[in-house]
Amino acid sequence: MDFRTVLIIATVAGFLITLGGLVAAWVGARREYADAQTRIDTLERLSAEERDESNAVNDDPNHPLREVPSEVRHARWEERFAEHGLLRISYSNMPFVAAYESRRLLGLVLSSTGRDFLVAAFGLLVSTAASVGSLFLGSS
Repeated sequence: MDFRTVLIIATVAGFLITLGGLVAAWVGARREYADAQTRIDTLERLSAEERDESNAVNDDPNHPLREVPSEVRHARWEERFAEHGLLRISYSNMPFVAAYESRRLLGLVLSSTGRDFLVAAFGLLVSTAASVGSLFLGSS
């Protein structure tokens, strides 16, 4: 196999590796977007259930949960939110919700696309090496 054939194969392989890494990153981002929508739906559902329970307890003087201290009810709801990886928003943690979600989002981006971008970078490296190698074709 001559040097030109090797360079052509390396250029095409580098392109395909880069394309594969970028497509995988795109697919991962779409999957994370769908997961984020599921989180929002779950957050809305749990919040509505908690609100309905609270209204029922407040409206009915004979409601069985009226005897349960509010701290215990709040702790139970925090556990239910945590089961789904969600932070139960309350007045005490409201200032931290944006920071919590930002950290979670950055963690998702780094964990889901980091490998894919490394694959794409490797593809660029292979293509660049083939391009640099082609510079020596004229002198041979």
